Amino acid sequence: MTKWIMLAVGVLLSANGFYTRTFDYPNDTPVRNCFNMDAVGVYGCFHSQLAPMLIAWVPFLVGIALIAWSA
Repeated sequence: MTKWIMLAVGVLLSANGFYTRTFDYPNDTPVRNCFNMDAVGVYGCFHSQLAPMLIAWVPFLVGIALIAWSA
């Protein structure tokens, strides 16, 4: 049963990773780097370029890892 739950969580995380957008506002001072997870309505902005990129990639990669583990 645990593997089925992990499979479901992995599919949801990887699907959420498909709909994450990163963008920036280069004319603002300091520059804002933002992300938007369209599927769940979560968004935010940071002053670092690394934070939105990690937020975009980590759920997708964790989801793929959970799918591989549960198979």
